[in-house]
Amino acid sequence: TGYLLPWDQLAFWAVTVGTSMAAWVPFIGDEVKELLLGGPTVGSATLLRFYVLHVAVLPAALVGLVAIHLWRWRKDSMLTSDPGAALEKVGAGAGDLRPGVVGLGSTPEKPVVIEGKRILGVVPGKPAVGDRKELSDDDPVMVWPHLLVRHAVAALVVLAVVLFISLTFDAPLREIANPTNTPNPEKAPWYFAALQELLSHYHPLVAGVLVPTAIILGLMALPYMDRNPLLTVRARRVARITFTIFMVVWIVLTLVGFAFRGPNWGWVWPWEEWHGEL
Repeated sequence: TGYLLPWDQLAFWAVTVGTSMAAWVPFIGDEVKELLLGGPTVGSATLLRFYVLHVAVLPAALVGLVAIHLWRWRKDSMLTSDPGAALEKVGAGAGDLRPGVVGLGSTPEKPVVIEGKRILGVVPGKPAVGDRKELSDDDPVMVWPHLLVRHAVAALVVLAVVLFISLTFDAPLREIANPTNTPNPEKAPWYFAALQELLSHYHPLVAGVLVPTAIILGLMALPYMDRNPLLTVRARRVARITFTIFMVVWIVLTLVGFAFRGPNWGWVWPWEEWHGEL
């Protein structure tokens, strides 16, 4: 959504390519495209919609989803990789392994266990104050405030660094958006280069709709198909092979579409003529 905000030639035509894929969604493609653009083509209404999505809607949704994810991660003991060791530590039977009973904030090497508690979670470590009890670094402390305060400080440091970079260095901009001047090649952003490369080989319905949908559904279904309880890389053969194949294919398509395509989407060696732009 932020790609359109500079409103230069690169942003304008990249968004034009990206949103044109939405038109191939069966039955509702035209409505989806018009909803994104605020009209038949990229214009001022599109810029306003992308701005609101970028600075308000998506950040709020992202913060909410991440908060829910982290809360359930702690609540459901998803950090436990060795249930047997956790059960042995609390002396419980197999029937007592319940979410929230073991593994709250645990690590594969040292599960942290609080039996019978359904709380936010604990992590190994010594609190910043209250050392009079001579707590060691292996004793559990509450996630709030000890861990979350550190997370907040780290987030503020990252925000300060990004703010400093944005104030110090100018963003690369091309000439202002001009709907009458179509660049050749007309490329989407680099992270859509793989999809655009697929579009050059397959029908837009296949490359722009069916393939992305299949990828998303496949990633959602993978945890239900691969039920291996072990978390080591060596033991997760299905997940390892699936991820490797996907990443290799996607990286190759991205490199080809970004660096090796020139005018009229013809093959061009990047050291002869460069047409890739970030």
